[in-house]
Amino acid sequence: MTMRLKLKENGFSLIEVIVSIAILAMVAIPVFGSLYSSLNADRTSAVLTEESTIAQNIAEGIKSGDITTKRIDGYSLNDRVYKIGIDEIPKDNGISLYNINVKLKDSDRDPYLLAFFYKSDALSDGGSMR
Repeated sequence: MTMRLKLKENGFSLIEVIVSIAILAMVAIPVFGSLYSSLNADRTSAVLTEESTIAQNIAEGIKSGDITTKRIDGYSLNDRVYKIGIDEIPKDNGISLYNINVKLKDSDRDPYLLAFFYKSDALSDGGSMR
């Protein structure tokens, strides 16, 4: 009487495991890459929105007379610190061009620029709107 060994194949072979890991990696790498790009774009958008909001607030402060300084180096908003530069370029008839540059501190991005014309005594006479 000869005895035969009967082998049971319950698991996966090493080759099957390696192939399945390789397929998973080929699918996961582009997914994680797009997730990283999305998170980076979201942060950039948030910073740009904050820079725009700061510039608009500074412009309103200039118009109301509350802001008279040309440089603000430590403006904080949402745990981020911004540098602000204000340039006033006088033009004709008492009108000035204001350039407001807002930049995230220690960033290599170009600053956000808001430019507007304003005549500082335009509202002082209490005149009517036309």
